[in-house]
Amino acid sequence: MSRSTGAIIEQLIFIVILTIINAIFSAAELAVVSVNKNKLESGPKDKKTKALLKIVQDSSDFLAIIQVGITFAGFLSSASAATGLAEYVQFIFGNAKWAHEASIVLVTVLLSFFTLVFGELYPKQVAVRNTEGVARAFVLPISFVGQIFRPFVWLLSETTNILLKLTGQYNKKESEVLTREEMINLIESGRQSGTLESDEFSMMEGIFSLQTKMAREIMIPRTDTFMVNIDDSAGENISKILKETYSRVPVYRKTRDDIIGIITVRSLLDCGFTDGFDDMKIDQLMNKPYFVPETIHIDKLLENMRESKQQMAILLDEYGGSQEF
Repeated sequence: MSRSTGAIIEQLIFIVILTIINAIFSAAELAVVSVNKNKLESGPKDKKTKALLKIVQDSSDFLAIIQVGITFAGFLSSASAATGLAEYVQFIFGNAKWAHEASIVLVTVLLSFFTLVFGELYPKQVAVRNTEGVARAFVLPISFVGQIFRPFVWLLSETTNILLKLTGQYNKKESEVLTREEMINLIESGRQSGTLESDEFSMMEGIFSLQTKMAREIMIPRTDTFMVNIDDSAGENISKILKETYSRVPVYRKTRDDIIGIITVRSLLDCGFTDGFDDMKIDQLMNKPYFVPETIHIDKLLENMRESKQQMAILLDEYGGSQEF
């Protein structure tokens, strides 16, 4: 083996080692931020679990260590390739004046592709599919490495704080608001990694669908809704209401399309025990019905009902007829 061949092999081995280190840090970063805290707390408390729980409670130092490790690995890999491998591929461009520069660009592109695939994308996909396993596998080694990098991490943190103070950003609170898209992506990642059970995922997915679903998609048809007719006797209506388990009952006149009010069982009982049931007039106990168009989106309807303190809404179709509850 010639000296140049041996040097190339050494450079390649060094780059592969750095890429593996980059892959470990990348996988550990995604695994730790995605791990199921509740599952860890309910499981056996071994050394790795305790270390993970400590990091999950405050992951800032751990993530800083991760970033330092990734940065160092990437920097050393790029520097090694640029200085060590470029000269060995320069012959591809012949005697061109720009051969040296072109060889550096070529090596950089190839190294970037290799690092992205094997040092970032692939390990993160593995971490998504086995979150807890990856987190437990690397939490202790990276924590140990963190002790070595701690002075450098401290220096970076203090430098960042100085910059924040100089720019007037130090005392501002970090934004904890996630966008809808970010939350959906987190939920999807949780489903893929197994952090969220199928029923938990379905529930959360249903919550986010409220913004796109209309009220008519979830409401109960009026034909299936228990109501009382104001034209019936008070005694008959009271008997019907008390036989059911509903807390609120719509009241109609003549036809079920003509909803004139909502009566609560509580108001009915309060009046009955105070003034007696014999002379009770249901029309005097009714609350005004809350009408909304059937095309209103569910999230907007819930917001309106909360603001107006309503517990029941009656949907109106395009012709003004009541359709659903």
